[in-house]
Amino acid sequence: MGHKEDMAFELHAYKVDEDSRITVRHTFYGETREEADEHFQAHVRICPKFGPAEREGKIISFYREIDELPTVESAEFEAAEAEGEEEIEEDEEDDE
Repeated sequence: MGHKEDMAFELHAYKVDEDSRITVRHTFYGETREEADEHFQAHVRICPKFGPAEREGKIISFYREIDELPTVESAEFEAAEAEGEEEIEEDEEDDE
């Protein structure tokens, strides 16, 4: 898959706990891979959990190309959509 000039990026970073479980994932966005990485690195510098995990090699991360950066509106829509799906699942369970 070729990189388009107008593609944005998200960087997914998973913290691996001592028991090899993953309980936290952060997602960082940027207009470029470098910008997404800058946001990740800024977080690593200040976070008492992610910083040590990064230094100890206990972060699994990858980049994904996305069509556009999220907006407040797109995040609110996604949250509402997820809540709606949850309500549908609960309704189906109640019917059983």
